[in-house]
Amino acid sequence: MQVACPSCSDEPLNQEPIGVLLDRPEINLGPGFSEMVEELKSGAGDHVQLEVTGKHFKNEQGGVELALSRAQAIGDSLSSYLGLNSGFSLRTQEVWEDADTAGYFQGFDVQWNELPEQEPLPPMEKVFFLAATDARFTLAEEDLAYLQEIAEYIISKKVKATVEGHTDDSGSNRTNNRMGRKRAQFIVGELKKLGVPEAQLTWENKTYLEPLVPNSSRENRAKNRRAILRVAQ
Repeated sequence: MQVACPSCSDEPLNQEPIGVLLDRPEINLGPGFSEMVEELKSGAGDHVQLEVTGKHFKNEQGGVELALSRAQAIGDSLSSYLGLNSGFSLRTQEVWEDADTAGYFQGFDVQWNELPEQEPLPPMEKVFFLAATDARFTLAEEDLAYLQEIAEYIISKKVKATVEGHTDDSGSNRTNNRMGRKRAQFIVGELKKLGVPEAQLTWENKTYLEPLVPNSSRENRAKNRRAILRVAQ
């Protein structure tokens, strides 16, 4: 079986078993490779990741680097056949015995490992309705909980966030400029209190130029007095 793999044998050694030679990193993909691929296919899925362990034996030169090269070689070959969406992980193992120097031996192991469940990400965009007509804004408990969660995300991922301040179309331009600015700066201030570095935060004042709903009623105008947080991914 000829397999395109830069770290595997240049020539097909079809009569020799799948394995490695003493002190050599190349993997011979002979008899047994097809069966290995088919067996691994039966366990493949989005919930698992392939773990490849390269081994180095007591009487081999190269140690951990040799084992890692073997793991990388077989992992690259299997990845091309299995179409691994989640890639594969590498491990090394030292075996406290002498390898058989007479021929090929299996200097690696492969297995599927369950991927850990990932916690769902918080929404990357959030609207805060700040309908007060002065600077004494208040937030609902759910908004405070969201800010805590998104602040931790911004800090851990080192991403940036932008806050927009919005108003309705009542009042003078001067008033709307002041209130749009205060709404944006209020949310920025809450994030800074939660530990988000100022360098990761920006804000914009949109005033009444981008209403969420038409300013046709008292209820609609209250909805337009808001701040919007957008977090980069």
